[in-house]
Amino acid sequence: MISEKPIIIKHNFDKKRFAKLFAMYTWGTNPFDHCNRSLKKSYSVKFNKKNEGFEVGKSVIMDEFPDKPWDAIYICGVRQGYWSKNKDKVYPHNVHFAIVPAPGKKDSWKFEEWEVHVENGTIETVLSEEELDPRFSSFPKDCTTCRIYRWSVTHYRDQLEGMDFEQLKKDAESHVERHKMGIEKRKIKMD
Repeated sequence: MISEKPIIIKHNFDKKRFAKLFAMYTWGTNPFDHCNRSLKKSYSVKFNKKNEGFEVGKSVIMDEFPDKPWDAIYICGVRQGYWSKNKDKVYPHNVHFAIVPAPGKKDSWKFEEWEVHVENGTIETVLSEEELDPRFSSFPKDCTTCRIYRWSVTHYRDQLEGMDFEQLKKDAESHVERHKMGIEKRKIKMD
């Protein structure tokens, strides 16, 4: 999205406290998959814990893809300890929200000890499982419990019009099963 006023994000995220912390410029949904695979996206290099310049209190100017048709930026922060036996205790503390371009507007977001201040954008939060479109109620839990997925199919709900939800559900079940098999294969290699 070409904008004379790029989104600017100021945050207090301590990247050492996250296993993953990144942003994605998004332009659509893949409603048959979950996690970041449920989005049509490009990854930010600037807003990423792997970026050496990514620091607490430093503003990040989100101007990386001026020629792509993105319409939102999704932020995902997976806390340390998520991939452990404590996953259920860590999951509620993961960071998830999106920013929609809105030149001249300012917005803020606070979650636990984390704060984000945005210029030239507004913040969209993620619906709860209970608020999700009821057409997804029989979809795999890996999809409906995933906050990226819930935001994806809600924000891009217009892209779902005319889709066969029974086929989407079957495709989602297949993708989830393949993903689980891939995880098991990686575990075996690690042992």
